[in-house]
Amino acid sequence: MDTGNPIKLLSDLVSIDTQSFKSDLSLINYLSNLFKNFETYTQDYTDREGVEGKNLIVKIPGSESSKSIIFICHIDTVPVGENWSTNPFKLVEKNEILYGRGVCDTKGGIASLITAVLSLKEQPKYDTYLVFDGDEEVYSAGAIKFLENFSIKNPYFIFLEPTMGNVMIGQRSLLKLTVKTSGTLIHASQATPEINEKNNAISKMANILDLLKKDAEEIFKTKDEILGSTTQNFGIISGGTAINITAQSCILKLERRMLTTLDLDKEFERLSNLIKSIDPSAEVILDGSAPGFSTDKNSTLVKECLSYSQKKYINAKIMAFDAWSEAGLFHSLGPVIIIGPGDLQNQAHRVNESVSKKKILDFVEIFKNIILNIKL
Repeated sequence: MDTGNPIKLLSDLVSIDTQSFKSDLSLINYLSNLFKNFETYTQDYTDREGVEGKNLIVKIPGSESSKSIIFICHIDTVPVGENWSTNPFKLVEKNEILYGRGVCDTKGGIASLITAVLSLKEQPKYDTYLVFDGDEEVYSAGAIKFLENFSIKNPYFIFLEPTMGNVMIGQRSLLKLTVKTSGTLIHASQATPEINEKNNAISKMANILDLLKKDAEEIFKTKDEILGSTTQNFGIISGGTAINITAQSCILKLERRMLTTLDLDKEFERLSNLIKSIDPSAEVILDGSAPGFSTDKNSTLVKECLSYSQKKYINAKIMAFDAWSEAGLFHSLGPVIIIGPGDLQNQAHRVNESVSKKKILDFVEIFKNIILNIKL
């Protein structure tokens, strides 16, 4: 294999199907062979759907062991979907653009990083780890497994995600709720405003929607320089069975992307109490929560990585990561940033997923500079 060619390496990575509902063992075996001359170990896990996975951790000893650089690379992809113009598991190049599932999120960045590591002619400045994990697109089972009994000294984390070369220093926390209201079946001819208020589950939910909108408007007023503000989305709502009877049940699913200054547990409790203040019989269910992170923009990790990225992309800047990533699970252990080739908004998770060939090549040099020259 030509380990100095990131495009050939990316072609191999794309050809191995690691859609999020499938096992990643084939790709882990491939990577294990690539790093057979390095210090490695694996961790077995099983995700919530019963799919078996495995993490691969590679260590490259540095000239200093007082601090550690840890690259976190998720190897799973979202499902392929339909109506691709090309075979999603065959890397295709057209006009300097590369197409295939995962080329943007995040096999392209992984190809750049592996090429950088395998081409090193000297020892890294600090102990450097590459963590290849799976299930990031669903439950983060791989990352959770890696964090069990974590003992690496003074870690600095770099997460590979598509950022167009910008250095992402924060992401908002995530809170997902289901709200259920209940009512009584009454003929529509009797559905006066008073009857609806007391017996129509949809009317009750309408009041809750108004309350949550007003609450979100207040919270939205609090701004963060990097993260922006808390947002709220009513994603799914359903209720009732016919237009001639009042609704016996109504279900709302909502999501809030919250500033990291808000405590997830306390926010869930506050919202639950708020909803029950106007409908004591309402059921509020926590569907899931995930922590965000915020890294000091003046930290050495941020400044150093930004400087190396700006050598290739003069307009690279500090930003917030709009989506959620596993980085939020690690922020309590050490400084965290997100960086990588590709465009999250316009290329990731799409049919005909793509990435610029030039950016894959650029990031070989960016990652090599970080590994060899970063000063923490």
